[in-house]
Amino acid sequence: MGTLSTSKKVRYVLVILLAAYIANSCCSGPAQGANFATHGGLAENTLDNDIFVAGALLADLDKFLPPGVPQTDSHSFATGLIDRAKGGSNDLKYFATGWYEHLDQDSEFYNSFLAIQAVHPEYTQNDVRLVFDYLTIQSHQTDVNVTFIMDHTEILDAIRGGLTIITNEQIRLAIWDYMFSESLQAPGLLLQMKAAELYASVYPERVNDMVAEYNSYFDRVTADYYDPFWGMFTVDLDWAMAELDVQVAPFLNTELSDQGDTSIGEPKGGFGFTPRTSSPGLGVLPFSTLI
Repeated sequence: MGTLSTSKKVRYVLVILLAAYIANSCCSGPAQGANFATHGGLAENTLDNDIFVAGALLADLDKFLPPGVPQTDSHSFATGLIDRAKGGSNDLKYFATGWYEHLDQDSEFYNSFLAIQAVHPEYTQNDVRLVFDYLTIQSHQTDVNVTFIMDHTEILDAIRGGLTIITNEQIRLAIWDYMFSESLQAPGLLLQMKAAELYASVYPERVNDMVAEYNSYFDRVTADYYDPFWGMFTVDLDWAMAELDVQVAPFLNTELSDQGDTSIGEPKGGFGFTPRTSSPGLGVLPFSTLI
């Protein structure tokens, strides 16, 4: 009797992992919610700001906090976070806006699930979650590693303000688990991504069945977002002057130098955005290098 090659053994183990993943319904959010990678990819294509993307991702944080905490991907929690952010920094405002955007992503995900099930009633919500994750990874993957939020005390304090008897250290641990948990009952982002890629390799025909609805979902969600802080962001005057130079220079026939990244519509350089910092022992890397 022959033995399985190493590659076949690995594939066999992965298929078992996938089966366990689906059987245990280890996906994120409420019944209608999308998975983590989908949230991140859509957020980055809605507003190119790392803290906004982190907020959209971490709205599912209660999955990794102690039992009994309030549901964090809820309208009441999101609006409470917005209220706490009104007197805070631009970073906190972007984070709360991303958190609220998560709710719209979940709502539209459920609409897409209903549309797919009308044609393919055999497909479950987990099937749709995994396919949408895979399609996001393939075409709209984010490189935001949310562990940099672990060092942002103002944001941690704002999250804690909506929780009961939870410390910032517990929130930091939950953020770490959000990324790296290998539990099938509460899989982290990287494990969810691995499961999505494996699922697509086993069921390519299902991916083909859902790609049109995924594209519609992507377009609906990324077309716009709710800005609860319109007119409340403070402006970095140096950045604003650089933006003015970019606009005026073509008419003056002058050349610009050393302006850095002043691309229009990307608030990374000016509106109070704090660049990502790395957590101890972990660089800020694209997800593809972490898997």
